[in-house]
Formats: sequence, structure tokens, C-alpha cells
Amino acid sequence: MYKYVLKIVGCSYGVLGVLNLSIFLYWVIFGPPIESFSPKFIVVVFGAPLLLASVSFMIAYSFWKLKKWGRYLAISANGIWILVVILTFVIGDESGQGLLEITIPVFLFSLVFLALPIAIIVLCIIPQVRILMN
Repeated sequence: MYKYVLKIVGCSYGVLGVLNLSIFLYWVIFGPPIESFSPKFIVVVFGAPLLLASVSFMIAYSFWKLKKWGRYLAISANGIWILVVILTFVIGDESGQGLLEITIPVFLFSLVFLALPIAIIVLCIIPQVRILMN
């Protein structure tokens, strides 16, 4: 059963990779969404979708072919994603007014938004999946 779940998760990461790659190609062809980016920030704007696409494709391949390193990559990538979301609340908004106001809708959205990375991490540490991906 876990073999099919891993294949579905791999396909999902493949779709995520295609979406991020399409964002990158759209910005290369038509320009970034805001024209007033500084040269240092433009690297982040173009690099983020490309990095997310490459990591997504690697996770998709590793889950489809049941590679051992794919578990570690998925745990790392999803852990970093969770850390980024949490740091967004800790650091605050870009206006410099401190912490973002965490209302009930924002909290629920964040909880739902973080449920998938947490579920992938839990999936990767299940003993049957660990055995299957060795």
C-alpha cells in the first residue's frame, strides 16, 4: 500500500515542479511581476521558483523509483518549508512593524498550509516506508 502512496506523492511533487518551472519561464519571458526589484533581489525572485522546481523534480523521481536519498531530501525540504513559514510570522511583515497579527483565520490557514509538509515528513519516517525506500 505504501508503494502506491509514494508513487502518488511522487506524482504530486512532479506537478509542483512543473508549476514552479512554468512560473520561472513566465517570468523569464514576460518579466518579473514587479519591475522595481533591486539587482540582488532579482536573483531571489528568479532563483526561488527554479530551486523549488529542481527540488520537486528530484523528490518526485526519488519517490517514484523508491530511492533512499529521497526520504532525506523530502524531510529536509519540507522541514525548511515549515521553518520558512514559521520565520515569516516571527520576523514579521516587510513594513517593519514587528510580528504579523495572528488572527484565527490566519492561524487556521497556516495550520492547513503546514499540514501537507508535516504529513510528508511523517510518511517518510514510517518504518514500512523506510524499509521500502532502502
